[in-house]
Amino acid sequence: MLGAGGMQCGGPSTPPVEREPKTYEEAALEDVGRKLRAAGITVDARKLTVEVKGRGEILSDLDAQLDLGLQPEHVKVLWQLRAILEATPAIRSVRRLREEAVAVRLPAARVYYASDRRAMVFVDTEDQDDESLDVALAGQLVHVFYDQGPGGLAEALYEPRGELDGVRVRKCLFEGHARLAELLVLHDGLDDLDEETVAGLDPVPEHLHATLTETRCGPGARFLYERYREGRWEGVLRAVRNPPPSTEQLMHRNKIDQDFPVNVALPAWPVDEYDEYDEANPMGKAKLLHESVLGELTMYRLLLERALEPSQALRAVVGWDGDRLRIYEHETGEEMVIWRSVWDRELDAEQFAAAIAPKGIEPRAFRVERHGRVVDAVSTTGPEMAERIHQMLARRPGEPKAQPADAASTSAIEARLSG
Repeated sequence: MLGAGGMQCGGPSTPPVEREPKTYEEAALEDVGRKLRAAGITVDARKLTVEVKGRGEILSDLDAQLDLGLQPEHVKVLWQLRAILEATPAIRSVRRLREEAVAVRLPAARVYYASDRRAMVFVDTEDQDDESLDVALAGQLVHVFYDQGPGGLAEALYEPRGELDGVRVRKCLFEGHARLAELLVLHDGLDDLDEETVAGLDPVPEHLHATLTETRCGPGARFLYERYREGRWEGVLRAVRNPPPSTEQLMHRNKIDQDFPVNVALPAWPVDEYDEYDEANPMGKAKLLHESVLGELTMYRLLLERALEPSQALRAVVGWDGDRLRIYEHETGEEMVIWRSVWDRELDAEQFAAAIAPKGIEPRAFRVERHGRVVDAVSTTGPEMAERIHQMLARRPGEPKAQPADAASTSAIEARLSG
């Protein structure tokens, strides 16, 4: 039946469903996410929860993010090395190191991704300008991008052997990708960046009391920017999925696919009651607590924290060819550090040994000795044990065959530093 005007009569129509208006934070997620899609960074915002917090409510989240990609043992090792090398300022415990790192990040926190609960957390939104928030959000959406991929963030940062240098390579690429995404949103692309912006991709770390736990990684951003110039965003994604074998290759373009790290050998702790080094006076039993490779970037930051000038610190670590650090717990209860590094040239070994040499009266028996291109550093609570460990190491220096091409690339880097 037709009613007046020819319209069909029926029951009352269903009123349209009124959608809740997007919040400011949801609109920002949608807008920035749309800009990133052109770079192959796609996220499903429906899988995210949105939180808004005050700055005083985020301390525990920032602390948890310090462990992203790092094992608790890594942070402890880095703190121990700070103490051995007399970092400035002194930090007396692992807990204090973490507190300092959080304090550094707190004032600049705008937005961050809490992966444990799949939440994008906006901080004091009403006090932020739109552009700065969008830029910061772009970097955090890169975190989401990897977390929503196969295996999540754990897979993206996974290093088969759990060595610090390998973990740092992956974390540097992860943070470098985030930095490029921020620049994409800030400049509407990466093709017309000026020299100052490009140079700013890899600045000297500002907060030397917390560089070992801060997430920013300049070499990763610069490395990926070069991959962008060669292969656009597809090149960036390939580089993140196929990380180089060391931070040395992140830091120096002439080392890429040329200078590969060597496997540094350390003799095992003597296990016999009367060991081969001193049958009449054995060194005692010790348990291996941790073993890792630090790599060039971590060693560079350690020297910065020791108050070396950036150029001095970089010169001291250029020529790294590999290292291995072990921490033992002796039967007396003390922890001992044995750290061996191998260098491209004897000159590089000399420079590094001088850079980490003890300064003045040491609180621990920290001793450094060089054997050709090998540098051995030992930290114990007593000089007698330090001397005996060095005797053990000297019997097995483990110096690999020198590679002229590696030495040449290192010489070229030093020439640029001098120029």
